[in-house]
Amino acid sequence: MSARPVVLTLLVPLLGLGALAACSAESAATDGDLPGSDGALGSGGQAGVNPGSGGAFGSGSSTGSGGTPLPPEVEEVGTFRPPVVSGGFLWSANPESGRVALIDAVTLGTRVVSAGLGPTYLAGIPSSADAPAAIVINTGNSTATLLRASESTIATQELPIHPGADSWSVAKSGDFAVAFSRGSGTLDPTQGLQDITLIDLRQDDPELERLTAGYRPSQVVFDELEETLIVVSEQGISTFELDGDAEFFVPLSGDALDVTVTEDGLHALVHAEGSDTIDIVALTPDGDGVSLTLAGAVTDLDLSVSGRAVAVVRDRFEFVVFDVEALLADPTDFRSKIVADELFGSVELSPDGEAAVLFTTTGESDRLTIVDTTADELETRSVSTETPIASVRTSPDGLHAIALGQASAGAMTGAFTLVALTDQRFPRIVGTKAPVMDAVLDDSAGVVTTKSDAGVYEVYVVAVPSLNVEPIRLASPPVSAGVLSAEGLGFVSQVHPSGRVSFFDLLATETRTLTGFELSAEVVDE
Repeated sequence: MSARPVVLTLLVPLLGLGALAACSAESAATDGDLPGSDGALGSGGQAGVNPGSGGAFGSGSSTGSGGTPLPPEVEEVGTFRPPVVSGGFLWSANPESGRVALIDAVTLGTRVVSAGLGPTYLAGIPSSADAPAAIVINTGNSTATLLRASESTIATQELPIHPGADSWSVAKSGDFAVAFSRGSGTLDPTQGLQDITLIDLRQDDPELERLTAGYRPSQVVFDELEETLIVVSEQGISTFELDGDAEFFVPLSGDALDVTVTEDGLHALVHAEGSDTIDIVALTPDGDGVSLTLAGAVTDLDLSVSGRAVAVVRDRFEFVVFDVEALLADPTDFRSKIVADELFGSVELSPDGEAAVLFTTTGESDRLTIVDTTADELETRSVSTETPIASVRTSPDGLHAIALGQASAGAMTGAFTLVALTDQRFPRIVGTKAPVMDAVLDDSAGVVTTKSDAGVYEVYVVAVPSLNVEPIRLASPPVSAGVLSAEGLGFVSQVHPSGRVSFFDLLATETRTLTGFELSAEVVDE
């Protein structure tokens, strides 16, 4: 690594904390269309690949990509983009003004700093609670700006990166960040997007290295020890040693491949749409692989961070459970079960792999089948959501799930269902005044956002394990949301030319709305 950054330290005072402390009470499909839906294999696998992305729902994680497309209304406004999280702080970039805002979720103290030319794709960097950090791609001059905050300053460092970068992958430790390109629109066949920029953040002066990956990367992840960088592309899987020069490439063939990398980075699960075979391929030169052939076409596959996987064979009403390490040792070491009374083609697996939720997004069924994957006989039970299902989210601890209802054409209302995965409890079915957008679920709370063309915008705060639900009316359309568990807060960013975010306690008893990030001192009572 050889490129050296330009360092600039700006003194930015906290503005208007007294005013900012003011408070005001404010009182989405068919299978194959959604990630993880039947016929479109779920991403599964490694948590932290792209959470917290600009435009996607954050989970309190401070890793993220910046390449997620924004809703049309945000593109039209074109000012502050949805925030990302670092500790108890939110960062938000404004490509038009060239500024980035840092918001303290507890005090609403806001600082704004100049970043670069067109700061657009932003990612939070894991850091200490009193020193939030982020990094943003400046689309105007092919640079990235590293931002590190302290109590009184925000230090910025401009780093040269490859042209056309639009996404981030950040290591869980915060020691490394990778800028890469997904591209948008119709690409020319010669646009391989094969450049990636690796940034080593372990020193005060970050070191950069330009790497070449396979044709059109789709995933960039770190192994759990952060010794290897793994890049999944249309041509295959590339691995790079982070503290060495060794590279390894695994070629892949086939159309519509679903690739999921294991948490340890040693293997990847590869499956082609319509195929009955799952290949576990080694990502090291001396590693071994294995193939698992099922009794029918696999319609969905999910992999937990623990290494347990669940595959669904829709046409046979069957699901299969296996552990990657066990299957590598014995290709017959898997369990399967047919649930003839239920229709499912998709699966959502808890991070620990101990609970799975089977469902369908075709609108043919409103039922969830919950699987205890730890039981030898694969115990199942089913519950009704009373509405067709669009997608499912599980909590990090694997104890609860939210099923989001599909929005019918022209419908002005929506629904979601809260489900206990391990306890025998009735599901909590919630009707909403507008179609459901999306949701994030933490171990102690969840946030569901809704919006309608008629101008009804709400956020629903979910408490677990009580399953209590409280609605909060919003003044403008929600864009992204998240839960800050350590602070006991939830947040939702909204469409507004000057930037708007609302914070609320997880009992939904108090809501504070900050509007006008660059003014840094405006709280609007709605």
